[in-house]
Amino acid sequence: MYHSDAVIKQLKAQRIMAEKFDNTVSGVIDAVSGQASKNNKGAIRLSLSRMIYT
Repeated sequence: MYHSDAVIKQLKAQRIMAEKFDNTVSGVIDAVSGQASKNNKGAIRLSLSRMIYT
C-alpha cells in the first residue's frame, strides 16, 4: 500500500511540474512570436523605405 501511495504522489508531483513547464514554454513561445512579428514589420518598413529613396 505504501508503495502505491508513493507512486501516486510522485506522479502528481511530476504532473504539476509538467504543467508549470508547459506554462513557461507557452509564455516564451508567445514572447518570441511577438518579437518575430515586430521584427518582420520593421524589416518590411525598412525595405519599403529603401525602395522609396533609391
